[in-house]
Amino acid sequence: MRAKLIMATCAVAALGAATCGRTDGAGGQGAAVQAVPVPDGVVGRPLGVRGAEIGWRDRSGGTAGAAIERRGPGETGWRRVGERPAGTYEWLDWGLEPDSTYSYRVVALVDGVASAPTIPLEVRTGYSEIPDPVVEVFDARAVSPGVTLFDVVDREQLTSLTAVMAVDEAGDVVWQFEDAGLVVTETEPLANGETLVQRGFSTIVVDERCDLVDAVTKVYVHHDVDVLPWGNMLAITSPSIGPDSAWTRPHGVPDPAVRTQEEVVEIDPVTQEVVNTILFDDLVPREHACDACLGGWLFNHADWLHLNAVDLDPEEMALYVSVRNLDRIYRLSYPDGEIEWVMGDGGDFGEGLFSHQHNPTRIGEGRMLVFDNGLHADWLALSASRVVEIEYDPEAGAARIVWQYDGPPAFFTEVMGDASRLENGNTLVVDSLGHRIVEVSPGGLPVMEIRLAPPYIAYKAHRVPWFL
Repeated sequence: MRAKLIMATCAVAALGAATCGRTDGAGGQGAAVQAVPVPDGVVGRPLGVRGAEIGWRDRSGGTAGAAIERRGPGETGWRRVGERPAGTYEWLDWGLEPDSTYSYRVVALVDGVASAPTIPLEVRTGYSEIPDPVVEVFDARAVSPGVTLFDVVDREQLTSLTAVMAVDEAGDVVWQFEDAGLVVTETEPLANGETLVQRGFSTIVVDERCDLVDAVTKVYVHHDVDVLPWGNMLAITSPSIGPDSAWTRPHGVPDPAVRTQEEVVEIDPVTQEVVNTILFDDLVPREHACDACLGGWLFNHADWLHLNAVDLDPEEMALYVSVRNLDRIYRLSYPDGEIEWVMGDGGDFGEGLFSHQHNPTRIGEGRMLVFDNGLHADWLALSASRVVEIEYDPEAGAARIVWQYDGPPAFFTEVMGDASRLENGNTLVVDSLGHRIVEVSPGGLPVMEIRLAPPYIAYKAHRVPWFL
C-alpha cells in the first residue's frame, strides 16, 4: 500500500493567530489544527544590572504555555531562552551584561503548535562601574554547589557604592544589586530568597528582582545584622556616632577618654524601635583597651571595643559577641546580657589564639571558625592573617586550634575578612584586602577563587542555593 504524504499548511489569521490545516496526497482536507492566539500586552523592565523581567497577557483562555526568545547585543538571530507553562505570564532573565540592550519576544505554545511571535520589546540593563570578577576553578568536582553571594566595596570611595553580587559555579555574574550609597558592612541571605543588606546608616531588604522591599532607618547599625526566629533583628549599634551625632571634639585631637559606645540591640523591624539593649561599656573595664587601638579614631571617637559580629543561639538563649579590639569572643545570657565566659586574650581561656578577629561562627558543639586578622599579633614578626577552627571546652577552661588555613599564598587582611564552613566540608574564605574569595578543601588546597579588580574588595561571602 502506498503511504500517504501528509503536508502541513498554515496561514496567519488577521488577529495574529496561527491557523493550520492538513492535506493528504489525494487532495483531501484533514482535521484543522486549533489556532493559537498571539500573546499581547508585552512589557519589560531591567532587574538590577544583570537581569530583565518580561510579562505578557495570554489570549488563549489559559490553555497556552509560552516560549521566550531573546536577541542580545551583536546578535542577528533569535534564541529561545526559556519556556513557561500555561497559567504563568512572566519570565525572569539573569546573567545579562550591564548597560546593554536586549530584545525579547514571546510565542504561545499549545500541544506543540506555536503562535506567531509578538512584536519585539527592548530592555536595557542598568549601568555598573564594577568590572566582572575573574573566576578560576582548580577542581570542579570539589567545589561545594551553589551561588557565591558577596558584597562589593570600593575601598577608595566608601561613601559612593552599595553593591551585592552573585557568581555561579561557571564564574558568571548572575545577579547584581547596585546603587549609589554608603559602604556595605553586612550581607545576609534570608530563607525566602531575599537579601538583607546593611549599608551606611540603614538596613534594607532586597528581593530577587533587586527591588527594595523593606528598610530600617531609625537605628544606625553596623557590621552584623541577624534576623531572629521571631522576626526581630539583632544588630550592633554605636549610639555615639551616626548621622545625628554631635561631635564633642575637633578632628585629630587625641583624647582616649572620648570613646565610641558599643551596644547590641534587638530591633522590631515594624515599629523600628529598640526592644532590648546590652551596653558593652558596662561589661568591659576601660583599662582592658588595646593601647594601639586607642590611637585609632572612628567618627571622632576612640574605637576601643569595635564589636563586629553577633550571633544568638535560640535554643540556649546565649549570645556570642566578637570584640575585635580586645581579641575576645564573649558568650552572654540573653536577653539580660550577663557574661557566661570569655574566649581570647584576658579571658577565661583561649589566650593568644587570634588577634583582632572577624566573624567567629559556631560550626558545631564546642567548635568555632574564626577569621584571625593577625593585626597587632606580634610586632616582631611579619603580619599575616589566617582562618582557624577552634575546639573549646568552657568547663575545662581549654581551647586549641584544630585546623587552620594561612595559604599559600600567605595573606594579610588587617581589616574585614570572613570565613564560613560549606556543606561539603570546604571553607569559604574572604581575603578582603587581597581582593579575592577562595574556597579551600579540608587539606587547605584551593578549589575555586574569585578575584576582584582593585580597588574593589569584598567583606562577607555566602554560598547559597540557586535562589533565583
